[in-house]
Amino acid sequence: MRWLKAVRRILKDTGTLWVIGAYHNIFRIGKIVQDLGFWILNDVLWIKTNPMPQFRGVRFTNAHETLIWAQKERGKPYTFNYHAMKALNDDLQMRSDWYIPLCTGSERLRVNGEKAHST
Repeated sequence: MRWLKAVRRILKDTGTLWVIGAYHNIFRIGKIVQDLGFWILNDVLWIKTNPMPQFRGVRFTNAHETLIWAQKERGKPYTFNYHAMKALNDDLQMRSDWYIPLCTGSERLRVNGEKAHST
């Protein structure tokens, strides 16, 4: 909550915020975002085309994460590069389900040889 309050304090009235998370935290984050007065513009699903399997076999493989896109002040103008997004999507309106693989192998960011982030 502290970091979201800090974001709200420094964000321009026309600013937006992107937050990503898995089922462990994204619903809590969404509630906090709304309680702080942000207006949710969209949720986007990052559908992992190559998710890590759930090795113990006791639940579903976590194959997606949710992104929340919110604006600081409901109704204020904000930047959305519709035509650029459309151009990236074979000239079709961008959808809220993004099929993107996890970074693996040499493309994965590393710090001192260690993985910098799990995805």
